[in-house]
Amino acid sequence: MKRDWDLIRKILIAAEEKRPGEHLSNEDIDGCDPQLVAAHMDMLHDAGYIEARFSRSNSLAAILLKITYSGHDLLDTMRSDSAWSGIKNVAKSKGLELTFEVVKQLGKVVVDKLIKGEPIPGIS
Repeated sequence: MKRDWDLIRKILIAAEEKRPGEHLSNEDIDGCDPQLVAAHMDMLHDAGYIEARFSRSNSLAAILLKITYSGHDLLDTMRSDSAWSGIKNVAKSKGLELTFEVVKQLGKVVVDKLIKGEPIPGIS
């Protein structure tokens, strides 16, 4: 399975929109395969960006309990559509694979350029 960064972003945004005490199920991400969502929640959990519970009876099911502090920082890097597009476009133009660390580092560069009004590759 290949990591889907747009799905990771969707998961974090959907989780953040929940009220305190509400949980996000892998079934709650509209238009996405629940098994793929659960697998990405598992990745986010392993990386320390979310706290979640998993059931592996017949198939992987996940309940996202909360976003961690680091998860909120990651989401803040990815939340803005223009910043997220910039991160993906800069990575592509530089031949970089997206990793959690690359997303965070490019997020700093892209946000700095947005603040300064400088052009970002692939963004009008």
